[in-house]
Amino acid sequence: MPFVMSDCRLYLRGEKIPTAYVEVSVFGNKIHYGYEKFAVALTEIFVDVLDIPPQNVYVKFCDLDCWGVGGKLFDGAR
Repeated sequence: MPFVMSDCRLYLRGEKIPTAYVEVSVFGNKIHYGYEKFAVALTEIFVDVLDIPPQNVYVKFCDLDCWGVGGKLFDGAR
């Protein structure tokens, strides 16, 4: 589920230039399988849709050990 914040000011090297910072939370993938391909695909979307240069698209992956939804806990340790 995407959460988009528009009209934010991101400065890169002291200049206000088109930049994207993307945070992706992933559950149960400690070996980071597919992260690189996913980062490439995300970058291509930002280039194609928002015309942001690929070198200005930053993707941060957050590994989740636990996740809760609908009152249920999904624990990657189990």
